[in-house]
Amino acid sequence: MRFSIGSVLSRSINVFFGEFPSLIAIALVVYVPYLILVTLLSGGTDAAVDAMVEEVTIGATESQSGIDSLLTLLGNLMSYLIAGAVSYAVFQRLRGRDVSVGDSLSMGFRRLLPVIGVALVSMVLIGIGFFLLIVPGIVLMCMFY
Repeated sequence: MRFSIGSVLSRSINVFFGEFPSLIAIALVVYVPYLILVTLLSGGTDAAVDAMVEEVTIGATESQSGIDSLLTLLGNLMSYLIAGAVSYAVFQRLRGRDVSVGDSLSMGFRRLLPVIGVALVSMVLIGIGFFLLIVPGIVLMCMFY
């Protein structure tokens, strides 16, 4: 089988749009309880939006309280869970098998620690690459993306 950019893009688009409802359901099942928890603990929707923006902001200068730190940690864990579940769903689709939201989430929970490990190792390697020179860090970021 020959490699061609057109076939890769076509297959990627087919998988994405073919499993779009399942992928959105996975993200909603994981993030809706998290967003409700953030809203309840932050004291309202404006504070919850601010907390989510602060979580995404790199290098925030303000110190976070304990609850904000826990919510940030929980948000990161939820994103790793979604990454594992979506990866499993995509591989199942590429194998020609049916994709189940429950099976994907179950596999995401089972593989959560390895996904976190890969994220930590890639962050360390990218950091080393940026420390040595900027270009190796950029190359490693592109490799791990």
